Amino acid sequence: MKKVENPLVSVIVPIYKVEAYLNQCVESIVKQSYSHLEILLMDDGSPDGCPAICDSWAKRDARIRVVHKANEGLSGTRNRGISLASGDYLLMPDGDDYLAPDTIEVMVRYALAYQAQCVLGGYRKAYPNGTFVEHGGTDTVFPCGSGREIQEHILLRLIGAEYRGMPHLSQSSCMKLYDRRFILENALVFQPTQEIGMEDFLFNIQFFEKAERAVIIPENNYYYRANNCSITTTFNPERANCLIRLYQRLEREPVLTDSTAYCQMLSANILGGISVHIKQIVAFDMPEKLRQIGLLMEEPTVRKMLAQCRIWKIKFPLSLFCFLMRHKMKYTLYFLIQLFLVVS
Repeated sequence: MKKVENPLVSVIVPIYKVEAYLNQCVESIVKQSYSHLEILLMDDGSPDGCPAICDSWAKRDARIRVVHKANEGLSGTRNRGISLASGDYLLMPDGDDYLAPDTIEVMVRYALAYQAQCVLGGYRKAYPNGTFVEHGGTDTVFPCGSGREIQEHILLRLIGAEYRGMPHLSQSSCMKLYDRRFILENALVFQPTQEIGMEDFLFNIQFFEKAERAVIIPENNYYYRANNCSITTTFNPERANCLIRLYQRLEREPVLTDSTAYCQMLSANILGGISVHIKQIVAFDMPEKLRQIGLLMEEPTVRKMLAQCRIWKIKFPLSLFCFLMRHKMKYTLYFLIQLFLVVS
């Protein structure tokens, strides 16, 4: 992107069933120290008080535009927001999270300084008891000025996120400032959650496979709210099938130089999503839980991923999950998850 003084940032906020948190989210955006903003509040057919809250904010701040539409999920809502946005950069926070006051100012400064097509920030996980846990991607500013450097320092960390010793780098799109023109020129879109299961993961792989300039920053200015109403804790009975399709899609076209290591790390990453799905099978009131777990253990693509991944390289407790899945120890897995749910 050609350097632009005081670039416009489009903030796209997908909104669905976040009534309790929406005011804090929007307030954290309108009070940003960087003021050249276009704020798109994307009401995804939310059945609670969110539509009225959005309209109220639009009356208070001329930078806010509200879009009310039928429910189509997170991916479709983001895609619609991108199509309506006119900013030089895009930021896409979730409606139940919030930003530190200087978040956008800091990210724009880095974007301009490094002519970055993406700025990758860290985050703080905010718990209901008021505590926070830092999740940073770097201790110092870490610029990547070529496709090779992006592959080594960003794609590798995204795909190998479940590997021991791999520095943390969030797969989420919420903590990243994107060059809007780059997204449009490369026809990048978020695939439907109900078809893919990890839409942010796929979007970022496709983005960074093409990108040439990015910068990882040490600031953890995004506040990710850990709450039981989050989309990530809502049970989707088709999630495992979505993740299997995602693996099959990504396996065909490795984006790392070492295709064997790529498939090993990709397997672990997707199995991490399947472990969450199985945890939800146990936690939610689902019929025939043991049978569902057993069927997943026998599923051919799951067996392939279990055979490919290197269990001794995977972080605990996912390594234990993979071991039990590989050896078809469904009863042990079931009772260990039950124990975890009781003590956590």
